[in-house]
Amino acid sequence: MTLERLRRSDRISISIPVEIFGADFTGEHFVEQCKTVIVSRHGATIIVSRKLAPDLELILKRPGTKKEALVRVVGQIGGQHEGYVYGVALMDNTINIWNIYFPALSDSQSAVGRALLECSRCKNREVVYMNEVEAEVYEANLALQRSCPACGNSSVWKSVPGDLTDEPSAPPPPEAAARAEGEPAPEDGEPPLPPHEPASAVISRRKDLRIKSNMPACIRQPGFDEEVVTCDDISRGGLAFRSTKRYFLGSRIEVANPYAAGAANIFVPARIVFTQELPKEGVYKYGVSYLKK
Repeated sequence: MTLERLRRSDRISISIPVEIFGADFTGEHFVEQCKTVIVSRHGATIIVSRKLAPDLELILKRPGTKKEALVRVVGQIGGQHEGYVYGVALMDNTINIWNIYFPALSDSQSAVGRALLECSRCKNREVVYMNEVEAEVYEANLALQRSCPACGNSSVWKSVPGDLTDEPSAPPPPEAAARAEGEPAPEDGEPPLPPHEPASAVISRRKDLRIKSNMPACIRQPGFDEEVVTCDDISRGGLAFRSTKRYFLGSRIEVANPYAAGAANIFVPARIVFTQELPKEGVYKYGVSYLKK
């Protein structure tokens, strides 16, 4: 079974302060403040200063909150100047230790982009899958107007910082969440997003609708520096971009679309399925297909 089929949730590049309690590789007990590199519904990668052994069980806690969870060390992924990078898995997936709602990956089938967004009212954070229209609005405004299932308000949703030091406010009372199910949101005076007249033309190509787009995306490939590119078009199945770099046909990559510098970005596995050299422009054109999970 391939790695992309084993992945069960989106992975968000975000630095969140955490504390870990347990024993290291030598059996010595310790308490250490560290931070995450990537988080998902089922675990995280963290940077720690000491060596850990696979299958060790640790307690992971969010400082300043009452949230804690038991995690298992899956193994070492690499190292940085700050320490060792390990993957840890949550022992109980019902604990939402990150205060982030992750929708089912099956919901991403119709998405042309995904981002970690925050409700401006209650600070509820969600992985949001965007359809064609929402992607165009986000591209124009760097924000979306949407209904919040937590507080029941229609509010502006914006990107979450990639270095997260604040903790969202306490969840609203149950009646507020219940109101979001069927009752209209109150008129609270918050200005809506400016009206946006989509400037991008939607074109039909192969199986998926493709939208001509100038949306920034980030290309990540092991062993190479990340590259921020501008999309030519985007679709449910992938995207097209141009670059002076050489990517080989069939290469495995990770893509964040949309991408915002300094924000928490969601990278998904993908593959280069089309290449074309454009000598007059001095660039290559690439087609990218997302890998199904």
